[in-house]
Amino acid sequence: MLKAMAGVLNFTYTVREPKDGQWGYRLEDGFYSGVIGSVQKYEADFSLNVAFTGDRARVIDYTLGYFNDPLTFCTTPPRPLTQALALVRPFQPQVWVSLGSTLVVVGPLYYLTCVHLTSTTTTTTSTTTSTFRITSPGVALLDIVGACLTQSRRFERGWSSRVLAGSWILFSLVALTSYVAMLTASFTLPTLSPTLNSLQELVGSDFSWGIQDQGAADYQLLKSSTVPLYQEVYRGLDMCPDLNTCITRARDTKYAFITWRLYLEDRIAIKFTSETGERQLHVATNDFFPSEIGWAMNPGCPFRDKFNRQILRLQEAGLISKWLHQIIHDPKRRETDATTETNTLTQSDNMATWKALIIGHVLLLACFPVSCVGQITVSCGDVCTQVETVHGEEESECDVTCRHQKVS
Repeated sequence: MLKAMAGVLNFTYTVREPKDGQWGYRLEDGFYSGVIGSVQKYEADFSLNVAFTGDRARVIDYTLGYFNDPLTFCTTPPRPLTQALALVRPFQPQVWVSLGSTLVVVGPLYYLTCVHLTSTTTTTTSTTTSTFRITSPGVALLDIVGACLTQSRRFERGWSSRVLAGSWILFSLVALTSYVAMLTASFTLPTLSPTLNSLQELVGSDFSWGIQDQGAADYQLLKSSTVPLYQEVYRGLDMCPDLNTCITRARDTKYAFITWRLYLEDRIAIKFTSETGERQLHVATNDFFPSEIGWAMNPGCPFRDKFNRQILRLQEAGLISKWLHQIIHDPKRRETDATTETNTLTQSDNMATWKALIIGHVLLLACFPVSCVGQITVSCGDVCTQVETVHGEEESECDVTCRHQKVS
């Protein structure tokens, strides 16, 4: 842009930085430091790319603004959440509570239906004794859980039990399909940690924040502002020395770096973007303090109007936006490392399945002795009842056998 202006207006220029290396903020004596101070004191004819503020406009003149560059901040990028809870994350806690409550209700309800069916069958059929599998609420609950997990189950005959079982199977089909779909999606696109996108969220978080120590308009804004939010941000400022250090700290720690959006986007594109185009930081979506960018000129500068006309011509031609886009997205300016990371399945990705397996084995070890004793006693009772019902004359032999099995 400067070269185009110099070519049209026929002037030469020398670019130099201020001695203090700052953009400029108001000092106690009313003068400005840095770039703004050099223009204010006529030590330079004009300056490039400064933000418009009311305080600065009192001591310098501005050209037309040619770009709007608000303040924003960057933080560490969103990280994939731990996979330890991957098996329960597809549903919200309220959904899990609802499913558990439904199981608790449907299991006993199915058992009561079967008990009613048993009593009805026994009353209407006096010559035979019907045999039903559902002998306890636990067995009924296992049937309900098995149907929920698409296991083949044989439900009791009878309209009431079958209507209940049919509605439960339909409900389970929808719930299980939704769970499998959400679980697959969570493994395909892992859930990321929440990000900060506004100053209110930043102030209410456990992040620290700061700006680059260069005496720019951002420091002047926060220092002189009467807005309570800006005052709180100013009181918590943690300065960092240079741009790369600030962005690296924001990428690696819980630190939010506040600066101008264009300034930030340019540096991220150069140094903090991978070869595949993935940015290493999260830039907040919300902006604050929108400010126009222009050139600062000496008070009463006689050639400011000529500069304004040329800036307006460049804007109308769309050249300024084109040049900015080309500079920011030029791959030749990137300074990323040649090494690239490969996404492979790690142990942490399977943490949820390993935890489920370990919990299952612990429950197995706890329930195995009880289940063995219960199985011997129940099977012995079944044999005794069957022998006693069919062969009544062998009742004494059956009792002896039962006592022997229970003792053993």
